[in-house]
Amino acid sequence: RSFRSVTATDAYCSELRRRSARELTAFYGVTGIERLLPPGAAAAGGDVTHPRLLDSCIACHTGEAGPALPFADSAALGPRLTAGAYARGRLLDEILFRLTPPAGAARMPRGINPTPAEQRELEDYFVRLAQTFRAP
Repeated sequence: RSFRSVTATDAYCSELRRRSARELTAFYGVTGIERLLPPGAAAAGGDVTHPRLLDSCIACHTGEAGPALPFADSAALGPRLTAGAYARGRLLDEILFRLTPPAGAARMPRGINPTPAEQRELEDYFVRLAQTFRAP
């Protein structure tokens, strides 16, 4: 009975939710699959690491909010980065432009003002991914 007044928005519940998310990320790894791979195995895409802000890209580009792009699957995204007919060229060119302040209202990720280091981390990730999956 004493817990009937506790809701999910309670400060203590919110703190537990934040701690749980932090611990699960540490346990499973940034992409959520490192712990599930056999020892010594690399995730798809070689040694390309998953930047923290990529989760925002994944959340929006499911086809509901933004156009459907496989940000969660580096093996599917890699080849697509060097193709396409976007306003600024290939998909990679469009993404790199949208990560910069001159993109204005079209800047990605939406609702987030990435630091220069976070922007560079995303840019490096996409460039490395495009190079990893470049056709021979």
